[in-house]
Amino acid sequence: MKSVKVQIGGADYHLMFNGEAMFRLQDMYGDKPIFDILSPNSKEAFEELCRVLAVLAEQGELIRRQLGYDKSRMLTEEQAKTLITPVEILALKLAVFKAVALGYGREIEDTEGVVDLVLAELEKKARPA
Repeated sequence: MKSVKVQIGGADYHLMFNGEAMFRLQDMYGDKPIFDILSPNSKEAFEELCRVLAVLAEQGELIRRQLGYDKSRMLTEEQAKTLITPVEILALKLAVFKAVALGYGREIEDTEGVVDLVLAELEKKARPA
């Protein structure tokens, strides 16, 4: 299983988009794409980023424990709000998008850590249904 490793407040967290995370995010946002929720540069989008990070980090930690790794810290929404710096916001949004893509089984070619999510979203919308 692949996760996306991020660092928040000096601690490592593994973001995992599994079935539980998928249904929890659906309960939170319905059918609205996570890209649309997190993309704006607003306080509301930041708060949602913190909520999503807490869900994905929790699932990543639970999976690590199932695989026999030592217990690590769980990231809470409140910790994320406090510890994330402005310069980290965009990188964490990209990490969430990458974790979701990996969860759906889509490999993202990571050339120097840059993923053009806007282009990917436009390509997705351009495909016939």
